[in-house]
Amino acid sequence: MYREGLVILREIGDRKGETDLLLNLGNIAETRGGIDEAERMYREGLAISREISNRGNEFSSLNNLGDIAETRGGIDEAERMYRE
Repeated sequence: MYREGLVILREIGDRKGETDLLLNLGNIAETRGGIDEAERMYREGLAISREISNRGNEFSSLNNLGDIAETRGGIDEAERMYRE
């Protein structure tokens, strides 16, 4: 359902909604163990969030990327994400 919604949001140009769904899709991928896919979703959402100045979703994306870095053992990268 989220993927269908993402297509619609992109068609109508709802960038805020797009970042919301990218976070949700990233969370699902992460829960399923798809860390690489989750990272892609979070990074895409982060870029859009920065583009549209959506600080709330920017924070969530950075936090989730920090969690992924920490899971992979990238403590310095995780710290950088969390500090940002």
